[in-house]
Parts: sequence; C-alpha cells; structure tokens
Amino acid sequence: MFTHSRRFIRRDGAPGFWIDRANYDRFEGHTLALGRSIGYMYDYEILLLLSIVRSLPESAVVVVLGAGVGTSAMGIIEARPDLSATTFTIDVRDDDNPYGGLMNERNAFRDIMPGYSLPNQIKGDTHEIGKTWDKPIDFLFVDADHTRAGVIKDIELWKPHVKHGGFILFHDYDHGFWPDIKPVVDKEMKDDILIAVVDISALYKIK
Repeated sequence: MFTHSRRFIRRDGAPGFWIDRANYDRFEGHTLALGRSIGYMYDYEILLLLSIVRSLPESAVVVVLGAGVGTSAMGIIEARPDLSATTFTIDVRDDDNPYGGLMNERNAFRDIMPGYSLPNQIKGDTHEIGKTWDKPIDFLFVDADHTRAGVIKDIELWKPHVKHGGFILFHDYDHGFWPDIKPVVDKEMKDDILIAVVDISALYKIK
C-alpha cells in the first residue's frame, strides 16, 4: 500500500514521464522498502526519482550531493543499473554515524541490493568538489548542506554544470525542520522551470 502524498503538484508542460504505479510497483521494491523503513523519503518522492532516472539518455551523468542512508543512490541504480558507472555520490562523511554518509550508502547496497553496483563514491565537501567538476550533468539530486548558505553555494557551484533541459531535484524542500531551503531554492531557481513538487521534493528543469 502506497503512503499518501501530503503535497502533490504537477505543473503544465511537465515532461512526458510521471508516476505509473502499475509499472513501478513490480520493479523498485528495494528502494521503496528502504524508504518506508527509514522514513527519509516518501513513496511518491521515490517514484518521482525513479521516473526521472528512467527518462535519462544512455550514459547520462547523475550526481547526488549528500549520500544520506543511500535511498537516492539505490533508487537511481535500481531504476537504471546501466548508469552505475556514470553516477556519482558526494559526501563529506564516510564513517558510521546517525546522519548518513558514504558508509551508510555502502551498507544499504550490501544489505538490501547486493546484486547491484555502487555508484562512484567521492568523499569531500560538495562546495570544494563543485569548483573543479568537469562533467556535464543530466540529473542532479541535492540533499547535502541544509543551511541557507550551504544551499546557496551548492546551487551556485553545481547548477552551471547541469545541461540545458537537465533536471535538479531538491530534497527537504519546504520541510519544517529546514525552513531555509524553500526560500533559497525559490529565489535561486526562479529563472528555471518548477515542474513538480511531491511531498518534500521539488523538481526543476533547467532552461
């Protein structure tokens, strides 16, 4: 049974993909199970993530800022195993801690999806790595520094690397515990296209 969405908005002109329960229910059980057990991403946020990833071209470059407990990377690789070599997860943490990080992501793949390849894991500050990043990005998932200054910096440094027509998905958008994220995203992304808000995730298409 799918959890109910608190907020579900699809803008006119959204791309030709969306949530189709009949198609996704059979395939993405691992990621949905992790999301339900941990609670950091709701069902329909996960399905939105899977929909985006399935729409990406061959050899698309995907970057995840903030590994968390591994839900986002698992969703990406489960939806498109062929993108494991071109998916990158960046996090400053790589130890056993309650806030998530690269070790948590590795553990999730080991325990829940042992037959799938990990993405390329990069240990470091997203702000520092963004300064020298050299690969055009098809899909960027932002879930790293949740402070006002941190979100501004991630957008300033990473948005220029996203291709025209590419996507950025912001997690914890309009989350009561992180009140700075929504106003920052609304301001910094105002020239791009907000195409969906699902629970606490906001999806933009880059003009």
